[in-house]
Amino acid sequence: MPFFDGATGRVYYRHWSTPDPRAALVFLHGFGEHTGLYHRYAAELGAHGIDLWALDEIGHGLTEGSRGHFGSLDDLVQNARVLASLAREHGIPLVVGGHSLGSLVAVLTALEEDFRGVVVSGAPLSPLAWLTEAAGETLDLDPEALSSDPFYLDQLETDPSRSPPATSWSCWPPRSRRPGSASTRSCPACGCRCWPCTARTTRSRRSTASGDGRSGCPACGSR
Repeated sequence: MPFFDGATGRVYYRHWSTPDPRAALVFLHGFGEHTGLYHRYAAELGAHGIDLWALDEIGHGLTEGSRGHFGSLDDLVQNARVLASLAREHGIPLVVGGHSLGSLVAVLTALEEDFRGVVVSGAPLSPLAWLTEAAGETLDLDPEALSSDPFYLDQLETDPSRSPPATSWSCWPPRSRRPGSASTRSCPACGCRCWPCTARTTRSRRSTASGDGRSGCPACGSR
């Protein structure tokens, strides 16, 4: 597996290549994620002739470090610059991008490196009062606050490589996912179970009205 020596230890990275690429994206993931969550993203970029380079941030995925502790932004930027140098060896136009925490790293890296462009999503570029007040405390996050994509949410909850582990989120499964959730595992906190349905649908589809006017699962009719 590919690693390089990073700011605080070994860093795992991936390169999704495509034949005759016209550009490449160096991508930095968000807190609690890892590169394995971005296979579909890589496939979509590859279909348009764009290579994807991505790394597991410090304390995430297969990169060394205490789980969920990413160190300093300076360390993350240093690692991003090493990844960018590996991508530059292929001699094609390079763009840097990131999501959430990774978006900050992408912007800071772009201030020190020359890229053709910067692409960010979920970028906390302005001070967030609630986050400042929570500094030093454990955050009780509901994964559904992060995305409406059911496949991504399923990965967040079941993937053992994510950081922090799924049991550190709020009560599993999230309230809005219980109808129509594909999993029947028990919540480690309270023992509740989601409904035994194999539907993988978005929240809006799960609220589709059934024939008698009551809300039911569009796949099995459970209420």
